[in-house]
Amino acid sequence: VAEDLSIDGKMTITDPTMGAEDFSFIAETVPSVFLFLGQSDAMNPPSHYGLHHPHFAIDEEVLPLGSRLHVELALKTLEKLRREQSCDEI
Repeated sequence: VAEDLSIDGKMTITDPTMGAEDFSFIAETVPSVFLFLGQSDAMNPPSHYGLHHPHFAIDEEVLPLGSRLHVELALKTLEKLRREQSCDEI
């Protein structure tokens, strides 16, 4: 889904990180994915700072793409669950 929605058709798979996210507790129980949404060229606005740094700035033009990504993932998941439920009823 991410590759299909990306502006240039590219998606980068990153190595696992040791970030301190409570999300991992959810992922132990529910199938999950953690996504990093790339943004800008670090110049508009200038943002070479990390996410939690007080000078971090985001290029807000990337936000609609992030929203669309979440919507598409939700729709595909719902469709998959519907198909699985239909198969179970047969």
